[in-house]
Amino acid sequence: MTCTLISSEELMTSLPPEFIVAVDFAQAPGIFKKQEGTKDDLAVYYNSKAKSMFDYEQAKRRWQWWICNDSGEKERVMISSAETAAFSPDRASWTFQGKAIRLANVEYTPVVQQEGWKDPDFPHDQSSIGEKNDKDCKWIRAIAIASVSEFPSHVKENIFLTKDIPEDGKYTIRLWDPQPGERKWKEIEIDDYLPCSLEKGYEEGFLHTASPLFVTVNQEDGMWAALLEKAFAKMYGSWTALTRFSPTAAYIAFTGEMAGVTYWDASRQKQSQNPVHWRILEGGAPVSKKGRLAGGAQVKELERKRNWIRFVKLEGEGPEEGWCSYYESGRRVATRLSKRQWNLWDPKGEHPEVEDMFATLHECDRANYMMNTYVQSDLKNASFDGLIKIHAYSILHCVEVEGVKLVQLRNPHGHYEWKGPWKDQGPEWKKNPQISKALQMTVTKGRQWDDGAFWMDFEDFEWNMANIEVHKVSMPSERAVF
Repeated sequence: MTCTLISSEELMTSLPPEFIVAVDFAQAPGIFKKQEGTKDDLAVYYNSKAKSMFDYEQAKRRWQWWICNDSGEKERVMISSAETAAFSPDRASWTFQGKAIRLANVEYTPVVQQEGWKDPDFPHDQSSIGEKNDKDCKWIRAIAIASVSEFPSHVKENIFLTKDIPEDGKYTIRLWDPQPGERKWKEIEIDDYLPCSLEKGYEEGFLHTASPLFVTVNQEDGMWAALLEKAFAKMYGSWTALTRFSPTAAYIAFTGEMAGVTYWDASRQKQSQNPVHWRILEGGAPVSKKGRLAGGAQVKELERKRNWIRFVKLEGEGPEEGWCSYYESGRRVATRLSKRQWNLWDPKGEHPEVEDMFATLHECDRANYMMNTYVQSDLKNASFDGLIKIHAYSILHCVEVEGVKLVQLRNPHGHYEWKGPWKDQGPEWKKNPQISKALQMTVTKGRQWDDGAFWMDFEDFEWNMANIEVHKVSMPSERAVF
């Protein structure tokens, strides 16, 4: 038998240009594409939608599947392959929680165009998109759509008048128009064509090379969110016109109730101007490489990263300064002495203070109101903590279980979550099985993908958020389950 050695350049050209990842219970969104550079002389594959990457670790002789941040930088390894010398990740052996993972080459199937109904009143040109391809208002639309989509039964039964997928692609959607001079229910007809951007390496006639400009379409949720957004865009005149579209406008459009929006603000209390003081709870708290702070000690926060605070001691026993963790073994071991002040927004300018924000938000959850919140603008290390500054999140639930107060949020981007205490797969869930069971968090499995929904300790929630907006109209259907 004769063996022929091939060069690294020839090897690279023989590798699959891209692939998808599939398991028997889910599929990672998007496509992994081969990148220009290499690592350990082997290819690197990156998925811009799932914010994840495959590369080879020569020292471990394993391919690794990384979770990346919004900048595409590697953060943590999600799964490693079995030990292998395979030159491509699709030739390695992969398992996740006992289930086989399949890396499959993308099959390029030409699109067979089937002409459907095209809305003459909202044409497929720049006039419907608007004067510019606006990205700045994308998060505004996303949070508005996300807030109302927490009530899927209401969307299906009352908003979409077209119940089944029509052969001609013509949908009728019922919305209340909150714009001045309108303010009435409207039945809006739209087609199912969406404006898309072409990805690098575009090939004529292949669907995978294009993606919607605005609300993302995925296999799990289907197209309803994108169609709903298109109905809003038509009602407002264009997608760009939705820069003046807000969660409040979405709430009104879904319910027809103009009144009832309540707004609480904590942004008057700037953290940079008001240093946060902490008290160490009974049993003490660990200090990195310096021992422990004793229970009852008080410290001043200089900086915070996730569950660690850089401090100087004010009183009590323990190190004079360092990094202290305020969670240990799944429980809180330090609490803020400083009070987070919430004020009700009042058009008269009085802005009365809210005595118990948790109780207020808990009642709003029980009443089945639509809710959202915004991250502070001056928050340090927000990205490291898994939050996005001046960004809006829908509030899903506010609960107290076993004496622990928690808030569940959703990032409307559908990914990128809180990385502090009570994060998905955090040690708090394993250490507190009663809470895990009550909130239906399966610790052994966790969420299969970063879906944007996460829990936070209410105290952390208060000190990371700037304001809260609630539409005080009880929704006629149940909120989506945990």
